[in-house]
Amino acid sequence: MKTFFLFSTLVLLGTQTFAENRSIYLPSSALPDHVSANQFNALLKENEPQSTLGTPVQNIQMPPKAISHAPSKLLDEEAAKRKAESKEIALSAKKDFANKIRRAWHVPLGSAGKSATAHITLADNGSVRSIHIESNDLDMKNSIATAIRAAAPFPMPSNPEARKQVKSFTSSFWSK
Repeated sequence: MKTFFLFSTLVLLGTQTFAENRSIYLPSSALPDHVSANQFNALLKENEPQSTLGTPVQNIQMPPKAISHAPSKLLDEEAAKRKAESKEIALSAKKDFANKIRRAWHVPLGSAGKSATAHITLADNGSVRSIHIESNDLDMKNSIATAIRAAAPFPMPSNPEARKQVKSFTSSFWSK
């Protein structure tokens, strides 16, 4: 029966930390009841795995800066990736919302060449919380407000960050 030992050694030199991990198998019969540190290290050396060329397998160690910065760099990259994905989802959802409103919009007669900008705030469930429309034409304002209410509720993204981003959006309208 073999017993598995894993040990780690940390060496502190000033502000730098070096870590070494080794995994080896030792027969349980090779271990006496009480082992001193020197005896244990000797057993490790004797039972360390050997490469096919007969030389000890060398542990690959990263430089100290790489050890300390690798996890945070990976986390930063992952966070940036999630943020970009959320932004892409939110932009797509806002575009879909604007298209849904335009399909529901009935352009008022006599409004050719006029424009309006709508600022819309949504609730968590996609219903309209508030509408603010900037336009000099009352018919444009009313028709756009009616279209927004008809298009609601809007399908909210499942991504929590994207959901936050789409709760408020702006859409512009031009009559031809």
